[in-house]
Amino acid sequence: MEQTYLALLQGRPDIDELRDFAAKVDHSVRIRVSEELAFFFYIETPEGYYASEHEIIWMHMLLSWGYSLRGETDSAVVEAKKAALLLEGKARAGRFDDPMLRVILAALWMMCDRWEDARVDFRVAARLDPSLRWAAALSELSAPPERLTIVLTGTGPEPYWKPEMQMNPLRGMRDLEFRNQNREKRLTFFDATGRALPSNRSPHSHPWYERHLQRNNVIREALDDSRYGQRVLVSTAKGTAKAGAGITVGIVGTVLSIGVGGAIIYYGHDSQEAVAVGLFIAIKGTQWSYEFARDMVKDSVNTALDEFDISDRYRYVRFLPERAHLITGGRGPIRVWDGRQMQTFEERPNAPQGVSIHYLPDGD
Repeated sequence: MEQTYLALLQGRPDIDELRDFAAKVDHSVRIRVSEELAFFFYIETPEGYYASEHEIIWMHMLLSWGYSLRGETDSAVVEAKKAALLLEGKARAGRFDDPMLRVILAALWMMCDRWEDARVDFRVAARLDPSLRWAAALSELSAPPERLTIVLTGTGPEPYWKPEMQMNPLRGMRDLEFRNQNREKRLTFFDATGRALPSNRSPHSHPWYERHLQRNNVIREALDDSRYGQRVLVSTAKGTAKAGAGITVGIVGTVLSIGVGGAIIYYGHDSQEAVAVGLFIAIKGTQWSYEFARDMVKDSVNTALDEFDISDRYRYVRFLPERAHLITGGRGPIRVWDGRQMQTFEERPNAPQGVSIHYLPDGD
């Protein structure tokens, strides 16, 4: 999915591998009802990865996008329908739906020349987020805009560890949150004539990742807490043993250093050379013993924290956009000004139905 998305952003519909994978995934969808989430579906891969709803929906949207670029409209419609069905789900509280996904799906319907379906998704997006008055206005149009340019922005968030002591200390210690890496800039769009174009911005994709964490905890709570608890106990035992060994060595080293230094002084009959050597051994030995014990304790703590922190091992589909900017109309290539530099989006010769999708990192 990551590779396919990055390829599509470059205008290359390399979707064959994702298409083959999706064929397997479609036979693995499971619908579950839980007290915590009320309704959700999930995919479990053989290695135990639970894909979130937005990842499976996004997979079908990528395929629809790719088929449209290939000119295979019928296949693009099939994939868009699959994404729509998964978004609609069952009419019960707690199901997953998202205005940003709806906005992008509407654009994909436009690529398929299915304006009535696009109107539905624009209307639903406005219902999910009442601030999207522009989406409601688009849904009222009897015919689609002659030209629609979508600029996807952002590089996606990163997970980080935020340990908190909650009712369940094990769950609190592996509490993750997603942190956005980008600073969103104010973007101004122009066409080839220099005319400023009105743009509409979708909501943020952050709810996708909040849902990812929420549902992942619900699905794997008992199993993960058990495994994580074992890891905590083992890591604590190893860390305690390592720290204890370091402290023991430090104490023994200190005692030996003082003993050896004192013996040299005693049997040296208080000669200046013996006193100097004895004091040197006692002081340096004590210093080394202290530093050794300190380093062992520090190392054991760091090792345990590394094992507790799973943020660098948390699996999810990366690089997905944080927002979508929709620009209607304009002549020639679209240009964008981010406050520091101007960037031009070249016209896509294979833009289906006048709909083109571009990408901007939109960050420092």
